[in-house]
Amino acid sequence: MLSSYGIQLPYVLWSILFSIINGFLMIQSAQKESLTNRVIRSDAIKAVIIGTTFFLTNLFVVLALDLPFESTPFLIYIVTFLLSCIFGTYFVLKLAVNKRLDMGRYVLGGLGLTLVILASDYTAVLILFFPLLEVKPVLLLMTFILTLAISFYSLRFLLQITRETEKVDTNFWVIIGSFATGIALAGIPYLTAMSVLPVINEENPELHLSMLPYALEIVMVWLLSIVPDLFGEQRNQENISKVEVSEQHFQSLFNHNPDAVISFDLNGRFMTANLAAEQVTGYGREELLTMSIKDIVAPVHLSQTLKRFEMTKEGMPQQTEISIIKKDKTQRIVNITGVPIESGHGINGVYTITKDITENKKQSNTIEYLFHYDDYTGLPNRRKFISEVEDFVREQVPFAIYSLDYSRLRTIRDVFGFQVGDQILKELSLRLTTVLPNESIVSRFGGDEIYCLVPTRNQDIQPVLTQLQAILGTPFFVEGHEIFMEMKAGISIYPENGEDPELLIKCADTARASISDNSFHNFAVYKNINLDTSNIEKIIIENELKRAIEQDELTLYYQPKVNSSAMELVGFEALVRWNHPVKGLVSPGLFIPAAEQTNLIVKLEDWVVREACRQLQYWQSTQLKELPVSVNISQRSFANPAFLNNLQNAMAAHTVAASLLEIEITESMTMFNEKETIKKLNQLKELGIRISLDDFGTGYSSLSYLDKLPIDIIKIDKSFIDDLTADQSAMVSTILSIALHNGLGVIAEGVEMKEQVSLLHSLGCDNIQGYYFSRPLPPEEVEAKYIKKAV
Repeated sequence: MLSSYGIQLPYVLWSILFSIINGFLMIQSAQKESLTNRVIRSDAIKAVIIGTTFFLTNLFVVLALDLPFESTPFLIYIVTFLLSCIFGTYFVLKLAVNKRLDMGRYVLGGLGLTLVILASDYTAVLILFFPLLEVKPVLLLMTFILTLAISFYSLRFLLQITRETEKVDTNFWVIIGSFATGIALAGIPYLTAMSVLPVINEENPELHLSMLPYALEIVMVWLLSIVPDLFGEQRNQENISKVEVSEQHFQSLFNHNPDAVISFDLNGRFMTANLAAEQVTGYGREELLTMSIKDIVAPVHLSQTLKRFEMTKEGMPQQTEISIIKKDKTQRIVNITGVPIESGHGINGVYTITKDITENKKQSNTIEYLFHYDDYTGLPNRRKFISEVEDFVREQVPFAIYSLDYSRLRTIRDVFGFQVGDQILKELSLRLTTVLPNESIVSRFGGDEIYCLVPTRNQDIQPVLTQLQAILGTPFFVEGHEIFMEMKAGISIYPENGEDPELLIKCADTARASISDNSFHNFAVYKNINLDTSNIEKIIIENELKRAIEQDELTLYYQPKVNSSAMELVGFEALVRWNHPVKGLVSPGLFIPAAEQTNLIVKLEDWVVREACRQLQYWQSTQLKELPVSVNISQRSFANPAFLNNLQNAMAAHTVAASLLEIEITESMTMFNEKETIKKLNQLKELGIRISLDDFGTGYSSLSYLDKLPIDIIKIDKSFIDDLTADQSAMVSTILSIALHNGLGVIAEGVEMKEQVSLLHSLGCDNIQGYYFSRPLPPEEVEAKYIKKAV
């Protein structure tokens, strides 16, 4: 029937099909994560494919009109129209993916798209059907208006699909939009033809079918106008649902957060506060909402807090520790993290997460205190004292160090017990800190060892000696008895006697040891002449020690390490001894210090390592196999560039496994050239050699520095074991806690009494080394004692 009016139905259907395909491909290209975009990356290629489908739509429209045209214009039409379709599609794609398209550009884009479509269609009509032109102004105007509407609504839907950021299912709306857009765009060429060509057969004009395409286009325009709204409404409902879920999640996190979550406005006033905020501040939520930052921050931290608040308002998150004052006027330390509250209009407030760290701070301060102060007397310990000496030396302030000995304290302990002796020691410490000049430092190293640092700007020590003597003039009362104390004081002076803290302490000890019991004077000053005599003796020792190494006068003794719980051997420590041909067995305390001050210590310790490896090789065929041996290494040897090679050569020469060798380093030597030291320790670890930190607690390292050291074992120094009682076990307990925290093994050295073993066991330290189990033994005694029977 339609054919009688100049319309071929099959071609109409083909034009609609290709128009729907065209709309589908256009929408797919506008979607960032669509299959089309994943397969085809180039916009130019997509423009060619989509433009071709649009051209085919128009081609079938031309065929559907069933109007005569010549072949030459038809070829011109194909080339011209195909190119215009491709370029027009490219223009639309670029426009659709512009997520920042404002209203002005949107209007220009819609107008541009309308003009491109109409110009292309009317150009095609002019090329093919110029002789048949019959302009109809009303239909021409209606065609323009409908094309304009279709362009704007299609572009709107494309932009809406393009700006969909969430990964949601849009397939349904893509299909609906493809059909609506495809049918609408397919109708535009028909409207173009209707407005300027005699398409309807004049034999049946009463049917007025010329208006049918316009009616269909009006329906399509209406459909295109509501599709974006329906799609947007679905998105809105989904977004509202997500906002509600997010709000529920936020409220759950907000209300049940163990830390205080608070929001402030830009003036620093409370806007919201959770239950934890009430607990941290002591105020109810309603009370907090009437307050500001200034009402709870301690005055000492208010200026700092307000400054950080201003920085947060400028978009810079902040974290700090401050003090706040609770409702009950108590003060708490809190850690605060502040972040800006941002919205589309900028920053409109500040969120803070506040955590009460008061107890953590107290615990941290307690540990730090125990590492620097004696837990009974409150005096600085050896570490703190040495640090203070270093400060005085750095500032070049003259001072004297006093090594004080109160011999009657030992008698009091024997007669009245340790508790009474400790009480007198505590009172004595108080008297010392009271009478000595300002800037003086009184320290307890361990046991009854008391040391004082006193500035001597006028080089006169007599006033201090007078004050020290005056302390003894007042008796101490013990169980109704008056007891007068006696004192010996050895004195070293900086800079006359040196600059090294350890050397100055040794000089003071040496001066005190030189005072005989029946001497008229109870003090002695270390003189440089003593130092010169000592140097001569050192030269003699150094020469003889060099000969001893070359002539095999040295030997290694081995002190067992025992697990007191299982009562079994866990290893040995190798200790060098010197069998002098004339003087007999020379104490290491005489020749080791002399060797350490020269490079002779390097040669000595190289011999120790080789001899320990030789002994380990022999023991592998006995019951002592698999038991490691530790050797002490000095700073000079450790810094020797050939140290690692020598160590590996010694192990290789005696086929000793690296796991059987343990290197002991002192705490203080780890502070020399930190980076290189840690590097070399890591190299030892890579070889499989275990590392022990000897004399732990007496050197310079801090808690934070310990974390950096790649060590395996901590050795608790004898000075802590000597003082070990149930009431004075805090330091040992702290060291054990540190070791446990860092995954390190622990061994206590210098254990001599059963009570010490029992107390160490109760604290969790079972590995023991000391005279309680065994003194250092020569190899033959080790074998006689342990090879034939188990411990």
